[in-house]
Amino acid sequence: MANENKSEATISDEEVSGGNQPMESSKALSPRGDRAIVRHGYSTTELDALYSLSRIFIESGEIATAERVARGLVSIEPTHVNAWLVIAYASLMREDYGETISAAHRALELRNSSMEALLFLVLAHFQLKDFQTGGTYLGEVSDRLAASERMRPELRQLYEAQVLRFEERLTGGSSKTS
Repeated sequence: MANENKSEATISDEEVSGGNQPMESSKALSPRGDRAIVRHGYSTTELDALYSLSRIFIESGEIATAERVARGLVSIEPTHVNAWLVIAYASLMREDYGETISAAHRALELRNSSMEALLFLVLAHFQLKDFQTGGTYLGEVSDRLAASERMRPELRQLYEAQVLRFEERLTGGSSKTS
C-alpha cells in the first residue's frame, strides 16, 4: 500500500519540463495563457511593460537605468521602435551623438514616420556641428508637417527651437543653444 502511494506521487522529468506537449500546440508556444506571442520567454504584454518601465525611469531622471532597460528590451525584441527611441534619447543626454544617430536610424528603419527619431537626428547632427545633415532632417520634419502630419506639442516646440537654431546658423548669428 505504501509503495502504491509513492508511485502515484512521483512526476516524471518529462512532465515537469512540459515535454509531453506537442510543439505545434498554442500552449507550447504561449504557456502563460494570454495568447500573446512569446519572444525569448517574454509575452508582448511583458515587453510593453519593460518599455513602460524605461519611460518611468526617464520621467524620474534615471536616464542610465532607462537606457539599460531599453537595451535589454531590444536584445529580446530588436524591432521594438520605442525602445530604440529611449536609447537615442539616453545617448543624446550622455552626449554620445554617434550612438544617438545610430539608434535614431534604427528606429526610422522600423517606423519611417517617427518624428521623434528625425528630431533626434537633427539634434545630434547640430551638436556635432553638421548643420547640413541636421538641416536636411529638419527639412524632412518640415515637409511632414506641411503634409499635415500631427505632432505632439512638446515635439513641435523642440522642432521650432531647432528651426530658429538653424536659421541663426544660416544668417551667421551666434546660436544660444549650441
